[in-house]
Amino acid sequence: MINSVNYKHLLSFLMATSVLFVIALSLSSLIEQAVYKKINTEITLNKIKWIKLNVDGLKVSLSGEAPSRLSKLEAIKLIQPVVSPSRLIDHTTVSSSAAQEEPNFRINLTRNNTEISVTGIVPNKNYEETIFKKLQKFPNVKKNISIFESLTPLDMDLSDKNLDFVMWSLSLFSQVSILIKGDNIQISAAALNSRDAELLTKKIRAKAPSSLSVKISLVFPKPIISPFTFEYIIGKNYRVLKSCSSISLDSQNLILTAIQSLSLKKPALCPIGIGSPSPNWEKAIIASVQSLHSIGQGSVQISDLQINFFTKIDKEKTTVKKIIETYKKMLPKEFTLNVKLKAEPKSDDSVLMKHQGLRIEKSPLGTIVIKGQLATKLEEQIIYKYAKAVFSNSVINLDLTLNKELPKILTKNATVGINALKHLHMGILLVDANKLKVSGVSDSILGTEKVRNFLENNLNKAIIIETNIFYDKSLNPKPVKMTPKECVNSIKDVLISEKIIFEPASAEIKGSSRVAIKKIAAILKKCENIKIEIGGHTDSQGSEEMNLELSQLRAESVKTALLTRRTLVRNLTSKGYGEAHPIADNKTEQGREINRRIEFNLIVNNAISIGTKESDTKIGQD
Repeated sequence: MINSVNYKHLLSFLMATSVLFVIALSLSSLIEQAVYKKINTEITLNKIKWIKLNVDGLKVSLSGEAPSRLSKLEAIKLIQPVVSPSRLIDHTTVSSSAAQEEPNFRINLTRNNTEISVTGIVPNKNYEETIFKKLQKFPNVKKNISIFESLTPLDMDLSDKNLDFVMWSLSLFSQVSILIKGDNIQISAAALNSRDAELLTKKIRAKAPSSLSVKISLVFPKPIISPFTFEYIIGKNYRVLKSCSSISLDSQNLILTAIQSLSLKKPALCPIGIGSPSPNWEKAIIASVQSLHSIGQGSVQISDLQINFFTKIDKEKTTVKKIIETYKKMLPKEFTLNVKLKAEPKSDDSVLMKHQGLRIEKSPLGTIVIKGQLATKLEEQIIYKYAKAVFSNSVINLDLTLNKELPKILTKNATVGINALKHLHMGILLVDANKLKVSGVSDSILGTEKVRNFLENNLNKAIIIETNIFYDKSLNPKPVKMTPKECVNSIKDVLISEKIIFEPASAEIKGSSRVAIKKIAAILKKCENIKIEIGGHTDSQGSEEMNLELSQLRAESVKTALLTRRTLVRNLTSKGYGEAHPIADNKTEQGREINRRIEFNLIVNNAISIGTKESDTKIGQD
């Protein structure tokens, strides 16, 4: 009897063990599948094709040949958050061509106002810690650090003195990129102007340690010059350069070289700017200076394409005439020459006289400066209020005097010109009774045509219109493309602070959600080839059928709002889920508020990839 009982117990134990074994195998298989799916999703989203994945229980093996050391490091770093290092077995190799290269030591520090990014490969762990410590000198700056330790650690380090120089250079600019490559450092940054660039270059050179090779590249925006002018005087015992404008550094060098052999009373300055009336600007100046020097005494004044040439006849008249004839042949055809045989110009001869009318300048920062003359105080108030209405977010500076002889049509023409000026990134408007000129820089290739058409449609036909507008494609750069993961996570980050909110029981988006829509539209312009689903969700109040329809309408409403922001929506799909996927308790008001949401999720292989970002639980309350 006892044996029979023991046999039954043994049989029950064996059966239970078998069941547990089967359950364990099933759980192990499920865990393997979940881990494999999660890692494979990361690899797919980041377009890593060379890596091979094998999951055995809790162990994850990686194999394959990486195209470079950096590719291998980035892949391993991508997988580490999913699998702990103790469970990760790395059998990956680096291609023979990359393996033969010297260990890649390259660090890039980029600062964009209040954000600093550090990327690259460091020679050893100590170097990484030193960089992190030095960056603490920027307490109010957001830091994004993505650096890897070299697979073959190097016995080298950048001394504190040298690294301090890098951090000091980083602090000089609001926008700068510094590349460290061994003992070579490249600094690329934006300066305010040519003078600022020159001073900063000298300052950096003086500070740079002798052990480093430092390359400096500073760029600066060119100011608008209108009109382009040049004025040069030769007297009996002196030479004076009163004004000068140049198109580029090459143009500036040619002009200054032409006059450097002369004994000038003051150092020659010739600012670089945009707004030149002709690509042959320096040729006209050089021909004028050489001709004036051949005669020996007089002056030349150039304003855009108009040249006034004054000379005193100290030589034989036939000799002067020959010089003038040669001068005319040297001048580019687009320039108009006015020759007067006298030593110096009278006030009524000058083409550089103070402008009788208005000069309105819009700076790259949006500041508006209005100078010149108007007939009455009332017109001054009209111009100020009109400019304030057009440039509502700008500072308006007035420097006006009264001249009762000026016609009232000046004010009307100025208001039309101000409306044209708003279409430019920066520009200068010159207005007088019968002429209006707009010079500047546009972020659109159609800028000139747009401004000219506007002026022609709104000004009297008798008004002479001149436009000198340049297209600067750098003002409208192509957006930097994002990876699918970066795209969706960026949108979810926006929706943490800026909610998409609808009117109660309606698909109409509230006005307060415009900021969120605007920011999401900007992100999606970097994700035009990525398939994304806009998912609408509701709480459980009301019928399932009504909630499903409302969620669909809301998702479509968001897609339409993005379309109005000029977003390409061909890869956007809108889908309503109703109350089917709650992420909080529908029994509480707080839970229902969380469940009423809009989600943006990737579409991978025609299936939705749902992220786990915290923002998923905070999006789009009514």
